[in-house]
Amino acid sequence: MDLFNSPVLVYDQPPEMFSVQAKYTIWNPQGHPVANVAEQGVNGAQKAWRVLNQRRNDQAKRDLLVTRPDGMPFFWVNKPYSYVGTPKIDVVTPQGQLIGHLRKKALQGYEMLDAYGRQIGYFDYMRAQVTDWQNISIASFRRAGGAGDRLAQMFSGADRYVLQLNFQLPEPIRTLTLACPLAYDTTRSSNRGLGGVLGA
Repeated sequence: MDLFNSPVLVYDQPPEMFSVQAKYTIWNPQGHPVANVAEQGVNGAQKAWRVLNQRRNDQAKRDLLVTRPDGMPFFWVNKPYSYVGTPKIDVVTPQGQLIGHLRKKALQGYEMLDAYGRQIGYFDYMRAQVTDWQNISIASFRRAGGAGDRLAQMFSGADRYVLQLNFQLPEPIRTLTLACPLAYDTTRSSNRGLGGVLGA
């Protein structure tokens, strides 16, 4: 199963001291990697700022490229710099065509917008679910961990999220749903400088 047809995905972030550049592996439940995520375009000055401002790294600009394990690009998740609040995050194709947006709303979630700005879903991380425009639950989202979490024990990352899709989704909501854990993690502060406080 690949990134677009596995019903369960584990977003695994390698544990690194003073991590300043976002990096993830996305696995299926069988422990096979289905995608890699790497932040692009981080220069030395930006890395230095992030080391010195660990608690403010949720403000940083993030350009995340999601690829197949062989390096073929799937899509981009582009978060601009934010001084106050969280700006609208763009999800785009490798060719730069807009797929849609994730727009922060209040303190508990993101509106999922298509390329024309129409709301087609909502990512509510306080309730740990993704719903479509009819408020039907289409996916659940949680931070993995704990001694009894079988999925968590299969992977080695310090920050780990499990996205479970309830059924096969059409585009663009499918790709926007896949981007939700990345949007959440890169807009939350942590001691390591990259989000991941769900359930903490």
